[in-house]
Amino acid sequence: MKRRLWSKTTDNNFGKAIDEILGTLQDAGHIQATYNYLVLIMNLPNERLVEYPLALRCSVAQIRRRHEVLKRVNKAIYDPELPGFVTLAALLQPSDKKFAERVARIRVEDYNRFLKTL
Repeated sequence: MKRRLWSKTTDNNFGKAIDEILGTLQDAGHIQATYNYLVLIMNLPNERLVEYPLALRCSVAQIRRRHEVLKRVNKAIYDPELPGFVTLAALLQPSDKKFAERVARIRVEDYNRFLKTL
């Protein structure tokens, strides 16, 4: 009888690691699309993405909606040297209400009404 090189527990952990790697590879297209939007459309430098890498895991649709709202109210300012600078963390605030009121500085009703026009 051959002796196993690793235990069943290790096999299970190894399987989970392989699943995670495969999931990451499948997400590569999503990450590339998000990166392209942030860099090519919003003109964010890579340094902003290094500061908030979780942005790459967000949906392009969510980022686009919020960026369009900020453009509409003249608050799409992503340069930290300029007054009114919006961080990626603020842009990607999980709550629409908090985003609308604290970042875009509009009522959530106006935010939702604008989203219907997109």
